[in-house]
Amino acid sequence: MGRSKTDAIKMGGSDISTGYAADNFLSTRKPVDPWNEQCFVSVIDVVVNHSSGTFPHPTPSSLIRSQRLPWLFRELMKRKLPSDSPDEQTPLLTSFTAHVSSDLSPTEDELRNTLKDFISFALVSGDKLDRWISFQESIRPKHIIGMPGEVQDFTARYWSQQTAKELPLGLVKIDAMRLRYAFDVFFRGRQYIELFANTGGLYFPHPLRLPLFASRKEDYRAMRTWSWGGVVAVLISSKRFSRRADEVADLVGTIKSTVIANRLSWYDRPSEDRLKETAAAIDLPAKLRRSFLEVVQRVSKLASGPLDGALGTFGLITLITELLFIHLKAKDRYVPGKVGKLSVMRGYIEWPGSDYYRRHA
Repeated sequence: MGRSKTDAIKMGGSDISTGYAADNFLSTRKPVDPWNEQCFVSVIDVVVNHSSGTFPHPTPSSLIRSQRLPWLFRELMKRKLPSDSPDEQTPLLTSFTAHVSSDLSPTEDELRNTLKDFISFALVSGDKLDRWISFQESIRPKHIIGMPGEVQDFTARYWSQQTAKELPLGLVKIDAMRLRYAFDVFFRGRQYIELFANTGGLYFPHPLRLPLFASRKEDYRAMRTWSWGGVVAVLISSKRFSRRADEVADLVGTIKSTVIANRLSWYDRPSEDRLKETAAAIDLPAKLRRSFLEVVQRVSKLASGPLDGALGTFGLITLITELLFIHLKAKDRYVPGKVGKLSVMRGYIEWPGSDYYRRHA
């Protein structure tokens, strides 16, 4: 029996840096990770679209420091997918324990090429990088727990060797030691890629590490269509859903159980209509398109004119009543997701954020 598309890639990996940024999106505290929304969306989509969501660790000691993990990660790890057998229930998110990044010794070429990519990134995105470092400094006691120092030993040695060769660090308006820390985090993305290489899974990194994925960008873009994370992020930002990590984790569990059971993951390539039907079934708040009011106005005018014989008096009155009721109850054009189940609403309702990856391509 052949594998389904969903089985083809069972494991999806995030990382702890992304988790802290997701927490930052939920808390709205300052300083902020400039990529916090993107990270929140990524965490949700990784969990929902894979039968196993996971994240790696930098060192062995960090494996036992679960209380230091991002808040959202901890809540997702507590929740399990429903199963007929309690012994077979799978947590929404697990800790990847087979190896840690400190198990890997980089080559000189890997360090050289990664530093080149990092400097190029820093020159283009220096402002965001500076704000990200400030955010890291605010959480650093948590973030580097288990690390032998602020950076890995080999990173510190290589950085010292290269700065002596007068790298164009002066062009980046960031203190050299702060920049070194960022390079270490950047390089760890390469280590995580290697950790996942033999698992058959895919690693979805913090945006800081995206330059390491330039050659694989099309592969990721091809699968990212509908975004459940984007939908939830918009609902939170518009104050239509809680910022509490435990409540977010509960919602993610509901979405994932439906997606996996009905083969609606990225890898199943479901139609957008099926995904909208699912969002309506879950009752995720939806938004009326601007064209909806025009439809209400046009249909209302029919009531004072000749009735459409094909529709009939009762059918027309029913249609007008449904449209006006939906319009009058909507606040800022938002309505309960179950409104999407009405056939009359097809084409006039949407879930903002579902197109997150198309808008941020």
